[in-house]
Amino acid sequence: MKIFFSFLTFAFVLSVLLMSCSSKDPSSTQGRERMLDMVVSIEDELIINIPNPPRLCDDLETWKGYVQLEDCSLYVEIEGEGTPVVLLHGGPGSTHHAFHPHFSQASDSLKLIYYDQRGCGISQYTPDGTYTLYQSVEDLEKLRIALDINKWVVLGTGYGGTLAQAYAVKFPENLLGLVFVTSTFDGLPIDFAGSRQYEYISAEEMEKIREIHYSKNLNVQQKIFNAFINGDWKRQHYYKPTREEIARSARYEWNHDKMYRNDFFNSIQTLDFQDVFSKCPIPVLIIDGKWTLSWDESKPQAFQICFKDAKLVILDEAGNDPSRDAPEKFFAELRGFANGLGDVPEAEIAAWDRSKVRIEKGFGNSIPIENVSHEVTYIAARLAPPDFDTWTFFWVAPKVDSHATFQYVVLKPNGDEYFRRTSSLKPGQKIRSDFIKGKIGDDPKVFYNQYVTVQFVVNMGKIKFPEDMRFRFEFGNTVVGAELQ
Repeated sequence: MKIFFSFLTFAFVLSVLLMSCSSKDPSSTQGRERMLDMVVSIEDELIINIPNPPRLCDDLETWKGYVQLEDCSLYVEIEGEGTPVVLLHGGPGSTHHAFHPHFSQASDSLKLIYYDQRGCGISQYTPDGTYTLYQSVEDLEKLRIALDINKWVVLGTGYGGTLAQAYAVKFPENLLGLVFVTSTFDGLPIDFAGSRQYEYISAEEMEKIREIHYSKNLNVQQKIFNAFINGDWKRQHYYKPTREEIARSARYEWNHDKMYRNDFFNSIQTLDFQDVFSKCPIPVLIIDGKWTLSWDESKPQAFQICFKDAKLVILDEAGNDPSRDAPEKFFAELRGFANGLGDVPEAEIAAWDRSKVRIEKGFGNSIPIENVSHEVTYIAARLAPPDFDTWTFFWVAPKVDSHATFQYVVLKPNGDEYFRRTSSLKPGQKIRSDFIKGKIGDDPKVFYNQYVTVQFVVNMGKIKFPEDMRFRFEFGNTVVGAELQ
């Protein structure tokens, strides 16, 4: 099982990197080999000395520099003038190079902001640091402020689309629009087992790819390069990348720290955007390739209906990177969308806030809490609407590991304690639905669009919060927050 999981992890890395392969001539697709051609490519020997091409950034006339946040330095490039569009790369762990050089075509009418997310590319990376989606959301907002941008379009590819959704949930007032490129989210009601990634790779190529992965004589970059040139590019790309493109991806396009990816995956698993965007007034453009093989053909339409009035564009001759495979059509859609946007009325944003609660589980799954009086912030809700003066917080978990006495503590947005309740559990006891109630106060608007934090304070014993712990907020008698699974 561990070997199989390791191979799947390696395959995931390769799929992200395949999106990063970029042609120096974005329009030169004529006559190129396609994955549909199913040409078998088996090299006679493994390549140890892989090419070392320069970074694409070196050849582009963009503003380049670092933006210092409170505790991290982010590498940033800016190109063009016009509607600001910030580009969120995939991964977690890819880099901004995935957008070069194709996106330069849009710099004639758009202001493009490229950046490497914290811990990625040539942004600051700390090997023993903790990286989460929530942290990336805060980084993105701090970047907007540092660049003195009032509102912008946020474009995300792959995992970058998940980051864009999380940013929209927390900072909708700073958005002109959202663009999702081959993106999805956990909870989407489709069959991900319908992945078609290996339908166009021959048995001989698969055998070679496995041999490369399990080789003890190759480093990560060498494994990536050799897998690509032996047919693995077909899983995600429509057109075959050149060896120079593959070498550039292998050398520059991935954070290879396993713990970095684990941190992100743990934080992503705590999210469920199901029904969150059904009334969102922010304009949405979804662009997908017909030959994006990570899921079945129903994914783009299933993703579209989760958003209010979203426009869906499916490009026939494109895979997981439609900006590379079909640049003319892709950038025509992007320009038309971004340049036609205006400010979203504040009243519509407020109405969306009043229709729901934004919920975040602040940690990953199964958090052990052992120390006496140890406090852990486990969930925070951005409270809305302002026209109720009472709220109820429900939580459900099937069992705990041992006897424990603990308290729920609710904190006001300013950090002051405002409600506390004690509970006791026995080993193996199943926890039935429980709840805490509170009054918002004389002026409920004090809590509007703010965070109320719920903490668990363990007074005695040990608690291991299970993976399927569920939460829900209600205001008055109206449920406005979807239950998280």
